[in-house]
Amino acid sequence: MGKNIEIMNEDRVFVLTRIFDAPIEMVFDAWTKPEQIVHWWGRHPLNLPFCEVDLRPGGTFQICMRTTSGHEYRAKGIYQEILPPFLISCVYAFRDEEGGYETLTTLSFEKIHDKTKLTIHQVVLDPNKAGRGPEEDWFESFDRLANYLKKVSRRSR
Repeated sequence: MGKNIEIMNEDRVFVLTRIFDAPIEMVFDAWTKPEQIVHWWGRHPLNLPFCEVDLRPGGTFQICMRTTSGHEYRAKGIYQEILPPFLISCVYAFRDEEGGYETLTTLSFEKIHDKTKLTIHQVVLDPNKAGRGPEEDWFESFDRLANYLKKVSRRSR
């Protein structure tokens, strides 16, 4: 598949891998610093009026995504494990008008020369939510992240 993407989606387990043309520290920071997350998280045309990160095991993060019509989607989580710049593990909860679901989400960052291989491994914790695929949301977020990293990389040169 294009863009260096690998996908696996089976029942309640979803794995997405993509290689970003940016150093590992830059990609890790984009995932952990609210002032960066607001520039790429979510699908277009959502924006993030609120993003809070307490990056430590047991710490929390909260995100509010808003549509152009003002509808809000909220996500929050509790960090389980943090190994900068290689690993983030958290329980992630998403709520929308259809209810919500929780996942155990692990982000693995691997340095490949001057690039970063990022793998998201999500397990939907509620067996009644099996088959709910987050692919489209992650695809667009990853595209937005890649564009954001290009802009940041150009500015830092």
